[in-house]
Amino acid sequence: MRLTFRQKTVFLVAASLVASLCAAPAFAQAAKPDEGVPTRWMTAIRGGAGVNNTEGIAGLMWQSPGMGPAQYLRFRPAVQGAFTSNNFAVGLILDLVAEFKIPSSKWSLIFGGGVATGLRHSSCDECNANNSPLTGHQMLLGFQHPGGLFGEVRATAGWNHGMELLVGYYFKGKK
Repeated sequence: MRLTFRQKTVFLVAASLVASLCAAPAFAQAAKPDEGVPTRWMTAIRGGAGVNNTEGIAGLMWQSPGMGPAQYLRFRPAVQGAFTSNNFAVGLILDLVAEFKIPSSKWSLIFGGGVATGLRHSSCDECNANNSPLTGHQMLLGFQHPGGLFGEVRATAGWNHGMELLVGYYFKGKK
């Protein structure tokens, strides 16, 4: 039996969610507070603009404590909305991000990617489908400061394809 792209995406999202929910508490307990690794979930707001398809983007994001032997992996689920003059899309994004501290700087380099699922509503009369479910995937590269500020460039494919420039701030759960 051959799986469709949508079935593979649903399986990957479910497996990532289960793995992170099971692993995050154990890794949070193993982290030492004096090492500068966040030991609890952090909440952030983020927003930005789409470069290819002129749109506004806003969302709410969470970041898990450090996972893995070196505590540099983070699970980042997000709820994000994208809007233009005649379209609105809302999606659930599940990213796995690696964070590496830049030597002699407070900033960290972040990169990773993940999958997304969402729903788009179009208000134009010429559109064939006004409401359509969507799936996609993305990659990101950016910088993050321990004070809460972060910026990233996302390349997205699928439901909201194009390039996005996003900035955000973690306002809850910091050490």
